[in-house]
Amino acid sequence: MDIRKIIDTFKNRDNFWAGIIRDALSVLVILALIGVLSQLFFGLWTPMVAVESGSMEPHMYRGDIIFIEDLDRTQIETLR
Repeated sequence: MDIRKIIDTFKNRDNFWAGIIRDALSVLVILALIGVLSQLFFGLWTPMVAVESGSMEPHMYRGDIIFIEDLDRTQIETLR
């Protein structure tokens, strides 16, 4: 049996466990794609964080989701 027949049999099977495995593989592929894209665009595997305290108010509020970038990918500018 060649690999295409095995994959087609797995994709078209109505078995409960085959469905669970298909769903798990789909989630893993999507997470890997998000990880690779975030690494390419932001330079980090986890480019999003949530603000956990009110110390950044009034510019950012508790619960806000912010995107961060790797320091090597951006230029730091200081105003004097």
